[in-house]
Amino acid sequence: MNKPGLKNLREVIPSPKDYHALPEADAVLIGAIILRGQTIPVQSLRAQFGLGDQREGEVIVIVKSEGRLVAVLVDRVVELVHGGQTRHQAVQRETLDLVGDRRVTADDRLITLLNVERLFDVRGVAIDDGDERAVPEGVSGRVPYLRFTADGMNFMAPLSEVSATIPYAEVEPGAVSGGLCIGMIRRHGVEMAILDTCAAFGFDSGMAHARGASGISLEFGDGDALAFKVDAVNDIVRMDPANIAPIPPVVTTAPHLMSGVLLGDDGRQHFAIDIDACRQDRAFSQLASVAHRIVSSASDTDGLNATKQGGKSIFLIVEAGARAAIPIEDVVEVIRLPPGLRKASANGYMTKMTHRKRLMPVFDLSICLGQKVIDLTGDSSIIVVESDEHFCGWAVSRLQSIDTGVRRVDEFTSTDGRSLMEEAYAQLGDPTNGELTSVVDLRNLLKQFTRPWQSRAT
Repeated sequence: MNKPGLKNLREVIPSPKDYHALPEADAVLIGAIILRGQTIPVQSLRAQFGLGDQREGEVIVIVKSEGRLVAVLVDRVVELVHGGQTRHQAVQRETLDLVGDRRVTADDRLITLLNVERLFDVRGVAIDDGDERAVPEGVSGRVPYLRFTADGMNFMAPLSEVSATIPYAEVEPGAVSGGLCIGMIRRHGVEMAILDTCAAFGFDSGMAHARGASGISLEFGDGDALAFKVDAVNDIVRMDPANIAPIPPVVTTAPHLMSGVLLGDDGRQHFAIDIDACRQDRAFSQLASVAHRIVSSASDTDGLNATKQGGKSIFLIVEAGARAAIPIEDVVEVIRLPPGLRKASANGYMTKMTHRKRLMPVFDLSICLGQKVIDLTGDSSIIVVESDEHFCGWAVSRLQSIDTGVRRVDEFTSTDGRSLMEEAYAQLGDPTNGELTSVVDLRNLLKQFTRPWQSRAT
């Protein structure tokens, strides 16, 4: 997952069917869009990372920096994450790298930050005539808003006040269910009440309960949080709050919870939520107070008859003849498998290549693990690890996910009965009955193989 900073984010819009041609267009710069009278070049993030069709993507993210504008075509917008909810992890990079440092979320997911300045290293970058620095003194500046729909109605909220977006998840009945509340939902290790958004803001709604829902969450302070059900997050726009019109009191039974309505040129109405008023509302505050962090029970340790167990860790889940979990701290980076690499030899050795001015041997991980050999394709990747100040690459057929799990070690006696053996697993998801995936120590695995340059007599 890649994440530009909020200060660099101007807005998010759906991708068009066609782009305007540019003389400087290339594999990365695929054309231009015209947005509110400005021509903005569009570059494909897929092309930047060498991933498939560079014109695939559902949304365009408009990025700004020092009065410049560029549009980035991406597959989709997944969620909003605030820096205060994450831990910063510095990563050594080259100056021209497209990716930069990392952030680790509260539920131990890894987010890679984009090097925003690198996005502007293309020809034809637009100048933002509407940049905030050009706003005359005394005139209200523009504010980013998140726009979303709930039961067919359009709402918007200041982006800086939305603590997280919640992907579709199961809604459980709870003690506070009923009325505005449709149940309890979990996000980032916190269980909180989720409300029927239309009913909460005084509009008609027939929803009493839902088995599952997506949402946005707001923080109420002191660990209190509240979720609001949404059908879809539509876009992010920057606008002057002065453009928000008052709401006639007869339109809703809760006008005090909204700052007004934005009347779009397309005739659509977006009701603007007043976050401060929501936090002062007694009913909302009481529902927010039931939020609590999920604490693992003692039974969580009974998933395996193991004598050793670790805390939660982040794993890169890969397909290498079988699913394998690689501790994320062992991974320096992941790169695309270059075309034309020869098939691996019997011991798994494929080739040697130059990576970041270092000589790096590359092995087929499936062979080294004794698994069935799977043909590597253009979608395959090389996992780069560092051992004794040297890089080593491990080719895998595909990356599956980055997931959080509990590391467990199962101890057993060897077949000859003479020694105690260990095998590590990652228990992903539910710590009691989550899926077990073998943990692979790539540094230790390398020691089991004779290096090809050491196999010859000198």
